[in-house]
Amino acid sequence: MVGDENGIKQVFFNLIMNSIEAVEEYGKIQIKTKKEKDFIEISIEDNGIGIEKGKRQFVFEPFF
Repeated sequence: MVGDENGIKQVFFNLIMNSIEAVEEYGKIQIKTKKEKDFIEISIEDNGIGIEKGKRQFVFEPFF
């Protein structure tokens, strides 16, 4: 594995918690994995309302 194991766990935790907060009572969260040669691709998707256009520019700022 390349990277900090605890840091990667925290990233997944944050993404999943964001999805839980975004979906309604009967929302859907999908976690998919795909192996490509020496790499693993992981996607986390939800059907929540999304982020308002005016706030999207701040998504990668810490503690947004």
